[in-house]
Amino acid sequence: MDTLLLTLLLTPFLLALLLPAAGQRLGARTGWLALLGPVIAFAAILSIQLSPQETHVAAEWPWLPSLGAALTFNPDGLALFFGFVVTGIGILVTLYAANYLDDHYRDHGKFYCYLMLFMGAMLLTVFSSNLLVLFVAWELTGLTSFLLIGFLHEKADSQRGARMALLTTGLTGLALLAGIVLLWLVFGTFELSSIVGAPVPAGREDLLLAAFLCCFTGIAGKSAQFPFHYWLPNAMAAPTPVSAYLHSATMVKLGVFLTARLLPVFNGLESWTPVLTTIGFGTLLLGAAFALLSQDLKGVLAYT
Repeated sequence: MDTLLLTLLLTPFLLALLLPAAGQRLGARTGWLALLGPVIAFAAILSIQLSPQETHVAAEWPWLPSLGAALTFNPDGLALFFGFVVTGIGILVTLYAANYLDDHYRDHGKFYCYLMLFMGAMLLTVFSSNLLVLFVAWELTGLTSFLLIGFLHEKADSQRGARMALLTTGLTGLALLAGIVLLWLVFGTFELSSIVGAPVPAGREDLLLAAFLCCFTGIAGKSAQFPFHYWLPNAMAAPTPVSAYLHSATMVKLGVFLTARLLPVFNGLESWTPVLTTIGFGTLLLGAAFALLSQDLKGVLAYT
């Protein structure tokens, strides 16, 4: 199991190291080499899924023991589902990009390097069982998305969209970090396996509520929920494969993922359901209205 986990987590990063140099030789054909990343990672996830359930155990490697942070990765059902989404859509988008990004584009190696780094960050996020490691991977998705949104950096729209996405997801990510620290103050650990199902110590209910509000701010920022909905349409200035992968299929789904991951921790709070349904349904109505008013196809996709 450790070997399969290492394979799916490291393959995109190792391939990313090779792609800039390969791009100088292969040009527009670099996409076919980059396709190995999502294919190998998808095969590793499928192998884990098809293996006996009793072998689905978390793998742990030491990282920062003084902070209670370990590289803990748990291939549970939620992680495997989102892993299939990340790698499955990754295969389709890389295939599309290999045909879409022709010789009119430059820096193919750099583009696919950024794409693989983003995929690797996504996989680290969804498989991480340590909240501190999850936060680092969460922010890495924001940095790599900044590079992809601003890939056509000579265009003013790309520059503006990349800065807006980075600032919004980065600042709301700090709120998520505050929420994670508050959870540590409540439960005394960053390990989700120890937090889930643990009783809330007496007198720390207010800290748990504050942790929820901070975590939800980070979730809303990443998934472009109101009032942070404005960055997503502007990010559509990126090349179309980027828009398809980051903003329609994967990165904005990180908010959905983290909501599901933290459900066992926060669902006992009275404010959980009202906050999620109000913000979620309000964003749905707002996006539908803006989609009807949009005159650009990618804008319609972004708002919906």
